[in-house]
Amino acid sequence: MNQLMTLVIFFVRNRTYPGSERVESPQPEPYLQPAIHGKILYGFESNWNGQREHLELAGGNRNFYFRASGGFKGYGSYTAGNKELFNTSFRKSYVTAATGFQIKEKHRFTLSYAYNQGNDVQFPALPMDEQLDKTQVASVNYEVSGLGKIWNSLQVMGYFSSVHHAMDNYNRPVASIMQAITIVDAWDAGGKVVGSYLAGDCKILTGLDFEHIYKDGQKKMTMKMIMSGDTFTSVKYTNVFNQTELNNAGIFGELQSRFGNVDFTAALRLDYNQANSADTFYLVKDDVAYFDKLNSDFLNLSFSAGVKKRLVSEFYLTAALGLGTRSPSILERFIKLLPVQFDSYDYLGNPQLKPEQNYQVDLSLDYYLPNVGSFTVNGFFSLVHNYILGKIIPPSVLKPSTQGVIGVKQFSNVDLVYLTGFEFSYTSPSQKRWGLMATAAATFGTNPDAVKYLVSEGEVVGEETVYNDPLPEIPPLEGSIQFSYKFFKKRLVPRFMVRLVNAQNRVSEADEEEKTPGFVTAAFSLSYIPCNYFTISAGVDNILDNPYYEHLNRRIIGSEQRLYEPGRIFYINLAIKF
Repeated sequence: MNQLMTLVIFFVRNRTYPGSERVESPQPEPYLQPAIHGKILYGFESNWNGQREHLELAGGNRNFYFRASGGFKGYGSYTAGNKELFNTSFRKSYVTAATGFQIKEKHRFTLSYAYNQGNDVQFPALPMDEQLDKTQVASVNYEVSGLGKIWNSLQVMGYFSSVHHAMDNYNRPVASIMQAITIVDAWDAGGKVVGSYLAGDCKILTGLDFEHIYKDGQKKMTMKMIMSGDTFTSVKYTNVFNQTELNNAGIFGELQSRFGNVDFTAALRLDYNQANSADTFYLVKDDVAYFDKLNSDFLNLSFSAGVKKRLVSEFYLTAALGLGTRSPSILERFIKLLPVQFDSYDYLGNPQLKPEQNYQVDLSLDYYLPNVGSFTVNGFFSLVHNYILGKIIPPSVLKPSTQGVIGVKQFSNVDLVYLTGFEFSYTSPSQKRWGLMATAAATFGTNPDAVKYLVSEGEVVGEETVYNDPLPEIPPLEGSIQFSYKFFKKRLVPRFMVRLVNAQNRVSEADEEEKTPGFVTAAFSLSYIPCNYFTISAGVDNILDNPYYEHLNRRIIGSEQRLYEPGRIFYINLAIKF
């Protein structure tokens, strides 16, 4: 867990805009002797005839070093295990570059840049496809270590990223009468300063960070009508984000210490979070304001404390508790009428949202035997105040704007929910020729007093309380087993993997969430290293060609059809290193 940015384990849900993705910048490392190295990779996958190429170069010496890479991915549509074709083709290209300087001993300065572009990305479950996505990330980083007996290290980092994102329905049948295109431009800039110093047996980290996010974009809808041989066209513009800004400034500290055979860690963080928008969109109906106040600011406190104690031999107990506070995102505050969640609803932001507060307790047991392997079992329990969920808005108040969705939901706070879960893992000893890995994990969420809205003929006619309703969008119990064996001094390694996913029957009644069946998939791979410069690997995923879909897979907008995962895939990867 990144103690500097996230002080407690928090139940994180994906809030990204469809088609967006994070680009990681490469980090070069110095070389003791002047050197240059490279890697060339080619991969091919059947079923969707996907191929990828990757080229990477790295080199330098103690004082100057670099890393650069680039590549391309191109995939077509795939066939699921039920022999159904899903249009998922895409093309993506990327380049990354980074260089580092050793200004003087223990002083390092790094510059990095990454560019990623996606074209013609098809989303079979959404009403629109991605026409273009251009993402750029640049960062600068300065680090110094070994400053003295008290000050240990100092890091100063800054970054800037920009995204141009365009989605349209031009390749959909409905485009003959209604064309829609959504274009969003965004940029994100920030930085942090982190210092660490020693005070006796204690190590203390302190710092501050800042982030500024800006988004602006609109949806253009063009309607075509033919009457008496004449074509009439009308155009409507809707703001998705209107000069929306979010600022977050934080100050944090962390203490690490050891008392006997007990390791102790405590962390504290204070955030000031502020957001605003230039929206002219207001929604007030029957004296109820759904989208009104456009400015909000919060002062958030987060903290955690944990201990790790050696019980006997290689048997460790770890316990932690804390409070994690998460302010609502820009999307949750200001999005307007796009299907950004897993259900078939348009979503409206809520500028009046309150931050989520997660009170959580974690317990973990770790055991290691040199000739047997390592075992880890951990569990958690959390109470979340002001949990953010979608709430149905009556059609008499606001109607959806996306073709095929069944209504509008607005992000709203739920007073209290609780979650609990566990994770188990086993890893065999690395010195053995055979290898075994096994994992199992599950999360359970409950809303004690959920509200179910009664809908008749497209109108909300009432509501009722569902007690102890499962939270929506919680994946089911899942486990995996992987077995491998090393032949010829680890040069030939076959692997067999099985993934077992339980049926998800614990679904939200209030959200009208559908149950999903369990499934089992198997995969086999074989890697061969004939020499230190060449590696070849091949395998097959979904060996049994099972038709299956994940619980969090979307339904295809405008239908009850589920989005199935790919069927059987054969693949081969070739890598050359020098």
